Amino acid sequence: MSNNWFWLYYRACFELQVAIAIIRVSEGFDSSEILGHSDDAQPDITNPADNHPVSTRTTATKIAGLLKLTWFNKTIRKDNVFRDGAGNKLSQHIVNRITRFKEKVDRGTIDIWWLYDDGGLTVLLPYIISKRSEWASCRLRIFCTVSNREAMNQHRNGMVELLLKLDIKYSDLTFVNERSRPPRSATRVWFNQIIRNFVREEYDPLGHYISENERQKFKVRTDRQLRLRELLLYHSSDAKLVVMTLPIHRRGAVSVPLYSAWLETLTANMPPFLLVRGNQSPVLTFFS
Repeated sequence: MSNNWFWLYYRACFELQVAIAIIRVSEGFDSSEILGHSDDAQPDITNPADNHPVSTRTTATKIAGLLKLTWFNKTIRKDNVFRDGAGNKLSQHIVNRITRFKEKVDRGTIDIWWLYDDGGLTVLLPYIISKRSEWASCRLRIFCTVSNREAMNQHRNGMVELLLKLDIKYSDLTFVNERSRPPRSATRVWFNQIIRNFVREEYDPLGHYISENERQKFKVRTDRQLRLRELLLYHSSDAKLVVMTLPIHRRGAVSVPLYSAWLETLTANMPPFLLVRGNQSPVLTFFS
């Protein structure tokens, strides 16, 4: 759950006040094992068990194969290009996995979950995506969360006015109260299974584990992520793409495993999911 390189870049982005985006797809993007030469006997990664070195030649071969695949796939028939390192034709399932964002998307929706104002990048990116020919058949749906029903009308009027002035075309604007009820017990059980191997009674100063004290301290915030998951499953489980504001991770405030579990809660078993966090600088502008 904690990749050191990821958290290094993650924290650097916030400290340098630049935007960050994380995309998750069910099967991932790494097809290097498929594209690399199968007759190359050297190991591909360092295995902690045997301390084998990384094979630079193998890695370079796989990168070259991936670049070749990306460069030619629009001009040469797929059955001539999509082969593994041994020359075997890839299955259609693998081809679809590799080219999933290069093919025209059938009619559906791009769902935007704008949780709070990050400068507007969470709305701008999917709007730009919807203008691409591959995504032209998809409608934009915008979901906003409110903490109480009284604020709903006020927020709705402000959002409608903003989107109208920016000429952002959308099919639905929905406000949901994520605090209207607590998460279901089944959702709690599912979350506890995610974190079960990372919970410790004692405090961990390195942040590699979740202490019982931390669980209780962030119970309200965890419940919010669990409730958001339930709303996502209800509204967006059939979307072609989900874009959501990335929850903030303040350095030292919450452990890496707990924050990772929150992200897992939002994105697990969902359509392609893009988490976006702007740098608070407004990107949605208009001339009045």
